[in-house]
Amino acid sequence: MLESVFFALFFVKNLKKMNKSNFREWTLENLEETFGLQQQFQHDLLDRILSFEYTPTEVEKAYLALLQNDYIHNGGEDWNEGRIELCFQRPARGRHG
Repeated sequence: MLESVFFALFFVKNLKKMNKSNFREWTLENLEETFGLQQQFQHDLLDRILSFEYTPTEVEKAYLALLQNDYIHNGGEDWNEGRIELCFQRPARGRHG
């Protein structure tokens, strides 16, 4: 909660600078300076996320096999990123319209 409040205050403080410039022209240095970005090599929350282990259920395994089969048999190797996203966001049947 405190982090959200801090971010909101920080965002409002820098809103004026953001409105005066074209974001496309910003450099990494501008972003780091304006938003106080710092590279982190270790973060507790990220470590917790990365250490999470999950075993899919039999239903999930079957659905993943169906998606894999659709991908292989419908020319998935030739799909671009947009086509893959489109096909995998729809229900399992009738995705290739």
